[in-house]
Amino acid sequence: MIQYTRTTHATKKLQSMGITMMIVGITTPDNNEEYHKEFMKVGLDECYEKSLEKEILQSLVEKISNKV
Repeated sequence: MIQYTRTTHATKKLQSMGITMMIVGITTPDNNEEYHKEFMKVGLDECYEKSLEKEILQSLVEKISNKV
């Protein structure tokens, strides 16, 4: 299990506030697959490694647009 991080804290805080928007995490490339899985368990909708490419950003904009 990962340590309690700013990302997990922020995600839980947003959820406790009733936020229903998409929550996206962005991590460094040195984080492993287990780290990503733990973030997703906390409630992130998506989790990507830096640096984000244009195609990923376009995909996120489309997903967000469809949720609005």
